[in-house]
Amino acid sequence: MPEATGLEILDDVEDLWVYIHSSTLASLLSSQSIPIGIDLDRTIVVGDSAGGLLGAYLALSYPDDIRAAILAYPMLDCNATCSVAAD
Repeated sequence: MPEATGLEILDDVEDLWVYIHSSTLASLLSSQSIPIGIDLDRTIVVGDSAGGLLGAYLALSYPDDIRAAILAYPMLDCNATCSVAAD
């Protein structure tokens, strides 16, 4: 079982989104021996299963900032039950 709740994970995703758009990250990346940057005008999210849920969350939360969402088998119905039948 995960050590964090679903809401804590979504909070972490939000914190990462804020950090990616912060001047702190931009300064850190530009100060490297080979400066690099992030093109925030071409952001895509990719995820499968629970990661697909997080990708969908970001794409729906920031539709003007995310150009594409590639979701493989995303867990979109958090109320659904799932089981695998034995042969």
